Amino acid sequence: MKRPLLLLLLSVSAVFAQAEPSAEALNAAKELTKALGLEKQHEAGLATMTPMIENLAKRLQLDEKDANALREAYKEWFTKDLDQTKLREEVTKLYAQTFTVGELKELNAFYVSPIGQKTVKAMPEIMQKSAMLGMQEAQSKQALLQARLQPFIEKASAKQQPAPGQGPAPFPAPAPGQ
Repeated sequence: MKRPLLLLLLSVSAVFAQAEPSAEALNAAKELTKALGLEKQHEAGLATMTPMIENLAKRLQLDEKDANALREAYKEWFTKDLDQTKLREEVTKLYAQTFTVGELKELNAFYVSPIGQKTVKAMPEIMQKSAMLGMQEAQSKQALLQARLQPFIEKASAKQQPAPGQGPAPFPAPAPGQ
């Protein structure tokens, strides 16, 4: 009984344990992230979050002064609190772990080409517009989701209601022996 459990735990941990990439793989990944403009992408990350921030301000029904304060809070968090250098290093490591050195070199060759550079330049705007489209579609179908969730909401509400004839207990019952 213990042996199968031990084997399962070992195999699961092996799946989650990523080997450290070789220096060659890391160097190839660094070249790729340069070609991808990863540093500029991180710098533009706050702009990518703008629609989400604006949506939050609307949901919270903030006036313009508070909406500006919310934007400033996000900007400060993004520029001062997030460790952009660490993030870039971790992303580089992910590329090195995901692709072989040969694949990284092929990807780099594509991304330094004219069409690859066009892709790099267009991708942030495409991603931002895609996110907006996704939010708009989700908002337009929110009533359908609400209808699907209603049985779960009703069930949870029923569990919280006291049984007929029983009011809520003012205090929890003492434990035996107290």
